[in-house]
Amino acid sequence: MKHMLIAVAFVAAFFVPGFLTAIMGPAQAQTQGRCLTQDAMTARLAQDYHEQLVYTSTSTRGHVVSIFLSPGGETYSVIFTKVNPDGIRVSCLVFAGENWRELPLEKETENEV
Repeated sequence: MKHMLIAVAFVAAFFVPGFLTAIMGPAQAQTQGRCLTQDAMTARLAQDYHEQLVYTSTSTRGHVVSIFLSPGGETYSVIFTKVNPDGIRVSCLVFAGENWRELPLEKETENEV
């Protein structure tokens, strides 16, 4: 799980802001329903999908990547949050899916660093 969360954080921290802006333009990226205030996004995921925050990580740039899961992992959402110039925390949906599975971590051997 730790390795996947690191990969998600990397993708979101370095590619998502530019990706959303490049595809939709800065104004459209926030008006297409994929970006909301952090509180509104959390409320929508809870209300519409019964998802709760289960993992979060902060990048070296100060952006936050969060994973929300519904009970039993029926649905999941990954959001990217950053503070806009007005000081408002804006969260954007990076991707969502169904049937989340948690895989067991491999045991580390003594030879691994």
